[in-house]
Amino acid sequence: MFLSFFSLKGYGISIRDFTGFYGIPDSVDNQILYNGRAWRNMFYNVKGDQFLFSDDFLKGTVTIDKRIFKGIVLKYDILNDEILTINSLGFIIQLNKEMVDGFTIVTGDETFRFQKLDTSVSAPFTGYANILFDGKVSLIAKYRKEILKLSGDSVYMEFKQSQKLYLKKGNDYFPIGNKKDLLDFVADKRQLVRNYIRNNRLRISRKDPHGLVPVVEYYNTLIV
Repeated sequence: MFLSFFSLKGYGISIRDFTGFYGIPDSVDNQILYNGRAWRNMFYNVKGDQFLFSDDFLKGTVTIDKRIFKGIVLKYDILNDEILTINSLGFIIQLNKEMVDGFTIVTGDETFRFQKLDTSVSAPFTGYANILFDGKVSLIAKYRKEILKLSGDSVYMEFKQSQKLYLKKGNDYFPIGNKKDLLDFVADKRQLVRNYIRNNRLRISRKDPHGLVPVVEYYNTLIV
């Protein structure tokens, strides 16, 4: 295991800011949870940040070998598809991805559930995916960030976020970019789904994946 210590002190953050409020676990299980490597920010000169939701640590859980670790804080680096946490000594750790099954992140009133893709299943992406709805037909979001070089008065770089939505049936993934893609997928129940969308005044957009959740949930009630 590679672990060169990197403390929060360089960021003006004390571990006491986290342990009391978030309840960072302090037990023999830490050796399993914190089996990773020290993290360093390699993109301090890029505008924005590489994280999903927030540059702050957020409450969450991590599942490692089917064991759930609660009361921790997380950041999800979607540029590198890695998870960061803080150990009981106050060091930022990049978790060992090979050991992680999935994780949750709480932001506002919402809890987002992420699962690491089974590498034995053919899919259009790898790594962690947000499971928006889990059923016979599941709704999955994959988030990414890339670094763009922009020119204005001077050349600078900034992060740009994107996301893609997929419907998963069995081992097959179907990209959903708009309402037409959705209706093509539910062709056998097209009119029923169309009526449901209209009656509930739902807006189907890749930019707002949560608007698609009730539609997928409804469609699952129609299929055997």
